[in-house]
Amino acid sequence: MMIKSHATTGTTAVSYYRAGSAASALDPADIPAGMIENAELLHLTGITPLLSSSARRTVLHTIQRARTAGTIVSFDVNHRTALATSADAAPVFAEIAARSDIVFGGEAELALVVEGLGSSPDVVAPSSAEDLLRALAEAGVSEGVCKRGEHGALALIERALASSPAHRVPVLDTVGAGDAFVAGYLSARLDGLDVQARLDRANACGAHACMSPGDWEGAPRLRDIAALSEPEADPVRR
Repeated sequence: MMIKSHATTGTTAVSYYRAGSAASALDPADIPAGMIENAELLHLTGITPLLSSSARRTVLHTIQRARTAGTIVSFDVNHRTALATSADAAPVFAEIAARSDIVFGGEAELALVVEGLGSSPDVVAPSSAEDLLRALAEAGVSEGVCKRGEHGALALIERALASSPAHRVPVLDTVGAGDAFVAGYLSARLDGLDVQARLDRANACGAHACMSPGDWEGAPRLRDIAALSEPEADPVRR
């Protein structure tokens, strides 16, 4: 169960009640045969492996099945401090990131992953989003994406860095914007778009989420994304 409240116009409080939930009892046997093998992409977040030891085993088991089948593995760190401290979460996130094709996170989240991966001559005290992405690349992550909110986003693929600015929009509620960003990026990737177009769609989806009071109600269709780039367009679609 999740309860979200607005203490003031500009602040949001979210309370989660996950202990004893069905998800916390997740087991590798719960993942049907063929589900992962027949998928084009498997997306995971850092929430599930922190729910319980069986949930963590399920995540790692699912990743292994995806790797064996050639299914793309995507991982959004999505750290929730109510589930685990940074010190406890870092090695868990690092283990998953090291086995993933795509890793998403904010700067603080990516720093946790880099910390969990351990230092090496090439991975030492990253101090910026670009440094963090390069540290992930050195650790074997082929596609790293840094979500930077109002500052846009960065992605590093095959040593090439791409960036996309954020949209300036009226913000009602930022909860869900990170998930919307990831959904936009992955949908663009599955559509075969290049990294710049992926970041642009991701930022547009994140912006739409911020303009809605709910977590998912502002999820846009492609025509809505196009309209965001046309500020003078009629706001009423007929």
